[in-house]
Amino acid sequence: MTAPARIALLYSVPRSGSTYVEKAIAAYLGTHYGHAPLSELFNVNLVATFEHGRISVDTDNWRENTYQYSLTLAEVRKVETERTSWLLHPGPSYFLKLLEPQLTTQDMAKIFSHGSVTFCRRENIWEHLLSFLISMATHQFYPEGGVRWEPGTITAPLDLFLNFCTYLGRYRRLRKAHAECGEIVFEDFLAGGASYMRSKGFEKEFDWSAVSYPPQENVRDKELAFSNIDEIRTWYRQSYLHLLRPI
Repeated sequence: MTAPARIALLYSVPRSGSTYVEKAIAAYLGTHYGHAPLSELFNVNLVATFEHGRISVDTDNWRENTYQYSLTLAEVRKVETERTSWLLHPGPSYFLKLLEPQLTTQDMAKIFSHGSVTFCRRENIWEHLLSFLISMATHQFYPEGGVRWEPGTITAPLDLFLNFCTYLGRYRRLRKAHAECGEIVFEDFLAGGASYMRSKGFEKEFDWSAVSYPPQENVRDKELAFSNIDEIRTWYRQSYLHLLRPI
């Protein structure tokens, strides 16, 4: 790949496998271009500070996943606007992950215009949806030992399904608008490893197998988690998702 801009970012929808891909790209860019990793800078559960012209994040001390729900929308937007200003302030090179719906369209456009963007998606949209519903319904994202659930204990509400449709729709629109940017498919990365990343422009010598990857979560049959799986299938088949990936 050509040298990335000072701000390099991975953009995706939650539960797409982006954390796995993020760790790989962060290690590569840090090794070859000196980009400091900022993880999910725009996740308000992540403690971040700006001192001496530099952003610091404490990825060992995330707030509880429910912290964000204790804030008003105005308070969340204030944090996002502040961190956008930090990021665009002249300074070091950074790499971060940006997820739907962590920023307003306006702030996202600002960062896109100043950075190098890599998109990340999951090919199996049905599996992606189920992972999304499980995590959003249980507020479990990166627990030690993986996401925990008992069969038939999760009832997914329609509003979470509609949120997923909205997030994926915006991802697809932004991907079309930035067709010149690269895109990593999570399943292809798992299968192809180094050869796949080289084909995506990450051509410098790098040991992709040596990266400290997070454990893969939700490896069980996710359909078993839901009490209303038949209803979820109906929603899916009646939406545009079924046109993209029939089930």
